[in-house]
Amino acid sequence: MTSRFSFCLTFFFMMVLSLSAQTTANLQFSAFVDMYYAYDLNQPPNRERSFTTQPLRHNEVNINLAVLSAQYTQNNVRARLALQTGTYVQSNYIAEPQDLRIIHEASAGVRLGKDVWIDMGIMPSHIGVESAISKDNWNYSRSFVADYSPYYEAGIKLSAEVAENLTASILLLNGWQNIRETNNSKAIGTQLQWRPTTSTLLNWSTFIGNEQPDTALQKMRYFNNVFVQHSFSERVEMSTTLDVGVQSATKGGSDLWWGTSFLLRYHWSENIKLGSRVEYYSDPNGVIIPLEQSMFRTVGASINIDYYPAHNMLLRAEGRIFRASDAIFPTTTTPSRYNGFIVMSCAVWL
Repeated sequence: MTSRFSFCLTFFFMMVLSLSAQTTANLQFSAFVDMYYAYDLNQPPNRERSFTTQPLRHNEVNINLAVLSAQYTQNNVRARLALQTGTYVQSNYIAEPQDLRIIHEASAGVRLGKDVWIDMGIMPSHIGVESAISKDNWNYSRSFVADYSPYYEAGIKLSAEVAENLTASILLLNGWQNIRETNNSKAIGTQLQWRPTTSTLLNWSTFIGNEQPDTALQKMRYFNNVFVQHSFSERVEMSTTLDVGVQSATKGGSDLWWGTSFLLRYHWSENIKLGSRVEYYSDPNGVIIPLEQSMFRTVGASINIDYYPAHNMLLRAEGRIFRASDAIFPTTTTPSRYNGFIVMSCAVWL
């Protein structure tokens, strides 16, 4: 952590504490911290787990993500600033300049009509059902479809409620999960969300753009994300996701990758929830997960138990296993087709 990073985070933390008593309906401050201990059964030699970003570190207690945020809302304007640190940042922001890695969100928006907004800045991704904030997800770790699609994006977003229970967004983006621009091309994103009933949510998100540097041959990327969430009752919920992407290939034609996940959550009691997930991800041509002599085709399963000792604290335990078509998981000796880990976490927010 650089001295500038430490100074910014310390200053912002002091600002949150000093102003929290002055929080008004227009200006609100909040904080979130997620701490964990993970043990990888393959015991990766450098202590960093491969292919999943949360949890990242093996056999140590660490901070997955800590976020301090300030949010301002008024009738026709809104703004949000959130600063971050943790191993999530270490894993997902490695391509960004050091000074930008501290930014979790930084955006401002203006209301153009009754239900029409335009926002600009660094924002959460419009793709996927899982976010960087662990307490908002049904499982502690993220699925492959979440880890290998953007968590964040930088650009301009126009959103509107186009019909009852139907919202639409169109975005002009720097690219596929990057704050700093990497070429002269811009990407386009879209999102449609429909709630046909109070218990069902349907989402379709897209991404179109060229992610190659200007010195390389242009390769257009076309990506679709579809997910459905449904509550069968007050106790049982399910969520299923399908991601499909196509990118132009160097030798002509196109390369395809895809992934899917199915999540089920059971509300055992007011303070206890059980979650499970099965998933599959295939990237045989290494568009998203480039491997030298192997291809990424992996199935996974996980199960977790969540306990809320207070309204703003969440204790979790999760076990997760993988089976790949090739030996891709690092071990203390030779790579293996199999991997698994257990993780325990504590998240607190205010």
